[in-house]
Amino acid sequence: MNAKISEELKAVARQHRGKLRPKDVVDFAKDPKTALHARFEWDNSAAAAEYRLWQARELIRVAVVIIPNKNTPMNVRAYWSLPSQRGKTGGYITSVKVMKDPALRAELLAMAREDMVRFRTKYAGIAQLAKVIDAMNQAEIALLSSPVAKSA
Repeated sequence: MNAKISEELKAVARQHRGKLRPKDVVDFAKDPKTALHARFEWDNSAAAAEYRLWQARELIRVAVVIIPNKNTPMNVRAYWSLPSQRGKTGGYITSVKVMKDPALRAELLAMAREDMVRFRTKYAGIAQLAKVIDAMNQAEIALLSSPVAKSA
């Protein structure tokens, strides 16, 4: 993150007794002299269009399909956004297609591994999560040794 932006965020937090709220950041960024100003879309029509796209992404992200199971049905994501698909035609791929295609499944597993690394890094100092982090370490070892992961 840009050092100037980081300093401005700290300044906003200081102005609000250490609490950094999005509304306060936007209010601060309205000043064109700030580094934060350029990080926002100030054209309301363009911002509204981008917001609607964000809302659509959120709807897609939380869509689930129910998979019958012996004991209890499982809710799983209906669609995935994979890095290899971004920037091309874009869009989301059904979970069924991702799981049936070895290359797409390997890409999804790589994303899961990256998420585990971020989680472990973020929460490494919390003793109550030590068992979870240990399980993630074991899962990562299993992923790295699986034939699917090696095909990615």
